[in-house]
Amino acid sequence: MGRKISLFEAFLKDKSGVASIVPSSKSTVKIICGMIPYREENTIIEYGPGTGAITKGLLKKMGNDSQLILIEQNNELYNSLTKQFTSDSRVSIFHDLAQNVKNILQRKSIYEVDTIVSGIPFSYLDDITAQLIVDQSKNLLKIGGQLIVYQFKDDIERYLRNFREVRVKENPFNIPPLKIYNAIN
Repeated sequence: MGRKISLFEAFLKDKSGVASIVPSSKSTVKIICGMIPYREENTIIEYGPGTGAITKGLLKKMGNDSQLILIEQNNELYNSLTKQFTSDSRVSIFHDLAQNVKNILQRKSIYEVDTIVSGIPFSYLDDITAQLIVDQSKNLLKIGGQLIVYQFKDDIERYLRNFREVRVKENPFNIPPLKIYNAIN
């Protein structure tokens, strides 16, 4: 078995596709996982799970009949996630782009989800791609569903205008500090 890749190594190889050089902090994981109303059967998508810090937090709280769909574009991080989470029957891992989420879900016969968590760096995306990801996410969310986006920059705000409500929580304890947007459908 190969060694586990670090986010720093992944970032050096793919600066536009990896948001950070360090995994999400414990405080960020706690905040994000605390925003989600868990039931026995949740369907959650995670865009850009990186090394799986938030993934682990989600799985600890998800019921046995829940589904967690991971979409990671970076090859090394995808391989690392596959090694970590393939044995958990609740997890499906896709080596793909977030903008292909609709097609990914159709292959699994899923047409709506409870929550989407996104760690992808929206500040690196062009406007058309960023809006496409947000619009597709909104269309896939159940009424009352959430798009939770954690970012170092405020670029995401303008794309969340069509949500019923957007709550913002700052996490100054993350390095670097970040904002967590909870957009309610």
